[in-house]
Amino acid sequence: MTGKFRVLVAPIATLSSFGAVGLLGPTAPRIAAAIGIGTANALNSSAEYRGASTGAVGTDTSKVIQAPSGILTGLVASNLSGLGLSGPEASLLAGGIGSGIALMVLAGAGTGVATGAGSALAGAGTSLSRLR
Repeated sequence: MTGKFRVLVAPIATLSSFGAVGLLGPTAPRIAAAIGIGTANALNSSAEYRGASTGAVGTDTSKVIQAPSGILTGLVASNLSGLGLSGPEASLLAGGIGSGIALMVLAGAGTGVATGAGSALAGAGTSLSRLR
């Protein structure tokens, strides 16, 4: 199955995750909003999901049930470090960004088409897909 993945263009996820890790300075809301809106626009322009459907063919609606914020935080921290940004504030920033993006992805959904051999029963179920 393949489909288009979309998230809301609303920075509430990054705003709340910045606050949760203690990033509360005067520019934090603007930075969180810029990251949230930019990430949502990037995902909405190109994100798709692919996976194998079992028994169901036709219209597919998908919901994300797992978005590992720890992995995203580690990736962001690594990239910040590669840019020469390290220390406690960089760790907080990585945590805020990683958690915020994970929340955005968890709130997203996809629609697409499941192809293949159908079954005699109406198809509904769980399939493993990956975002790309």
